[in-house]
Amino acid sequence: MCPRAFEFKYVLKAEPNFVSSSLIFGSAMHEAFAQVHTSQLEGIPIPTPEELNQRLSNAMNSTLLPIRYTKTESATQLHSLGGRMIDAFLASPEAQPLGTPVCIEDRVSGIIDPLIPPIEGKTDFVRSTDEGLILRDYKTTKSKWNPDKVEEAAPQLRLYAALLDHELDGWKKVVGIEFVTVTKAKTPIVQLHQVHSRPESIGACVSQIGEVWRGIESGVFPTRPGWPCKSCPFASQCPAAIGTHSTVDGADEP
Repeated sequence: MCPRAFEFKYVLKAEPNFVSSSLIFGSAMHEAFAQVHTSQLEGIPIPTPEELNQRLSNAMNSTLLPIRYTKTESATQLHSLGGRMIDAFLASPEAQPLGTPVCIEDRVSGIIDPLIPPIEGKTDFVRSTDEGLILRDYKTTKSKWNPDKVEEAAPQLRLYAALLDHELDGWKKVVGIEFVTVTKAKTPIVQLHQVHSRPESIGACVSQIGEVWRGIESGVFPTRPGWPCKSCPFASQCPAAIGTHSTVDGADEP
């Protein structure tokens, strides 16, 4: 979203000032979902809600950086929310979908264009069925997704499916792509969203990646001030940043 933020992180190797609560919470929830499927893969009992809540707590406390919360958040509130989301997920059919788990939080990579370096992505969950492979991505969201939101997020997942097909080289084809969303709400809702195949969407995604890569090669990283500045961990180092007043570990910070 901002080339300047990319430069801070990957070129200058700048030390971030904080980690956003949404990032640490989303990663912790993914770890909980992954543990459920890992247990299925290993043929052992699925962890209890209490065990998953403890894993969630450990994951959220694993960062050494200050956590920046929004003005309506706190560590206690997020832990309570995570517990409700775990309960909702375990009670849904998506916790034990049909098929055999084959990949959980695994890497997939490949060359999509000779002018672009190899692309690498992380697949949340892949399961094998009689028809082929089903690729799934988990999202924690503020509200329920509509079809437009699914389509907005779909190109990257379609690209990962193409990379997975190439990497497996004919072992099994990806025959299904899906998102599972879990809402951050008082009563969380778990939804399954099927993604339609659209090869032209992959081409558009590759084209966009190519544009980004050419920008990186040029070594020019312009700033794009806007709403992302509020959650940018490099905002205090960027003279163009705007609207960066928020909360770190419960205290106001300019």
